[in-house]
Amino acid sequence: MSTVVPTSYDRLRMPELFLAWLAGDPALAPHLPRPPHHPQGLWEAARDRRDDPGPEVWRSLIQPVLAAYAEEHGAPEAVHEAASQFAKEGTLAIVTGQQPGLFGGPLYVWHKVATALRLAESLRALPSMPPIVTVFWNHSEDHDWGEANHGWLLNSGLDAQRIRLGMSAHGLPLAEIPAGEAIERALLEARDLLPENDFRNYELSAMAPVNGAETLGSHLSRQLFRHFGDQGLLILEPARLPEACREPLEGFRQRGDELRSAFHSELEELQGRGFDGTVDPQSPMLFELGGGRRREPLPDGETPHPDRRLSPGVLLRSVWQDVLLPTLATVVGPGEASYLAMTREIYSVLGVPRPPIMPRASITHVERRLWEDLERWNLGLGMLAEGPVILEERISEAEGASLEDTPEGALPEEVMRRLADDLKQGMRALEAGVAEVDRNLLLPMARVTSRASSELRKLSDKVAKQRRNQAGTWRQHARRLCGELSPRGRLQERVFPALFFLARHGETFPRSLLAAADPFARDHLLSPLGMESRD
Repeated sequence: MSTVVPTSYDRLRMPELFLAWLAGDPALAPHLPRPPHHPQGLWEAARDRRDDPGPEVWRSLIQPVLAAYAEEHGAPEAVHEAASQFAKEGTLAIVTGQQPGLFGGPLYVWHKVATALRLAESLRALPSMPPIVTVFWNHSEDHDWGEANHGWLLNSGLDAQRIRLGMSAHGLPLAEIPAGEAIERALLEARDLLPENDFRNYELSAMAPVNGAETLGSHLSRQLFRHFGDQGLLILEPARLPEACREPLEGFRQRGDELRSAFHSELEELQGRGFDGTVDPQSPMLFELGGGRRREPLPDGETPHPDRRLSPGVLLRSVWQDVLLPTLATVVGPGEASYLAMTREIYSVLGVPRPPIMPRASITHVERRLWEDLERWNLGLGMLAEGPVILEERISEAEGASLEDTPEGALPEEVMRRLADDLKQGMRALEAGVAEVDRNLLLPMARVTSRASSELRKLSDKVAKQRRNQAGTWRQHARRLCGELSPRGRLQERVFPALFFLARHGETFPRSLLAAADPFARDHLLSPLGMESRD
């Protein structure tokens, strides 16, 4: 088998609200309409966004930033062409984003990018479409250092091992933290956990920071440009935007009480429909940053310090994006879908049309040998979350090697030992009769008895040893399956960075990812790797 295989989200312990969204639960529909299932449906659902003239005001300010950022990070020509296209009136954008993280962040960040690129491609195939570009909002204004400062790789014991940046962030936004030296040390540590081959050496070299001042935001952007730039991916770090682009945030600040009231109203209605809110009711609407100080929440109604600038909190980040960008649709993960369900009234109060929200592809990438193991033992991805001990039992049962139903003493090696003992006893019982015939035969008889019983015991030991080895083999298979496909009992995409696979497959991995990232899939996907030659 070499095709992508769907696995129902219901088996993977996904958030309830996310499952209800994909299922089209009518109780959720007013807050988060079900995502369209085909390009034409998405185009029709985005009518309000297509007709919104608001983003045209900002286009001329943002386009030079996109072009300069691409130039700074050595992006390929397709990115510069997309930046030029962005400048043209009427150009629309598929938007996704994430805060940066070490080694490019978890795989799901790359899944977002691949889904957005595929979504833009599918829309361009419709007749009479305007130009459509793809924009990744690299949210380096976030300050969650604990989430951004580490990555996980698999060690020789098949356990996920965390590699951390050994430095303090002091609450600064990620865009203001020079992390080059720490990234370089982390890459040296990663080298020992990756297979020794040319792919590994090339990727580690390409991920090396350009200088000590490199931030995690630039670190991520360079990798995304390198692997997806030929698809025309545009990347925007909000810290690079001109100050004029923050004027809408000042407008949000002045209407803080109204926005807070709208949020509470939406949250109460959502909870009344049976859904839990995932954002604290007191969550800051805005932060202030800059001036070399930590990113700090701005209480509703307060004015920021003159030498600091406004930055949106989780509830206003998407709104700010959609004010500035000609967003046709937004690609999000399960967590984002949960909090975007609480933004309907905020968009309404501000008069900003909310774009259709599309789920990113969720993918587990499976190496050839692991794919064969899953097929051999008929294992589902949800089973791996049970852990290697239970999985080993499942494999043993599938191999017919379970001992639970075997009567005591009925194992072949146990029967052989009894036969050896019975042989000795039986031959001793015959000694008197043989002696009557010829006492000279007793010594050869004893030799035969000793040799035969000894050989039986040796064979019994070999069978028992092979059984133990076989049990160890199943244990190793179970540990590898869990370690690679369900690390730490979680979905692979939430733990491993892309480096985990780039070091094994090089540039074929992003191509495989793009091929698998169906923007209209509504299940988790198992995608095979290194199986191109199979039928």
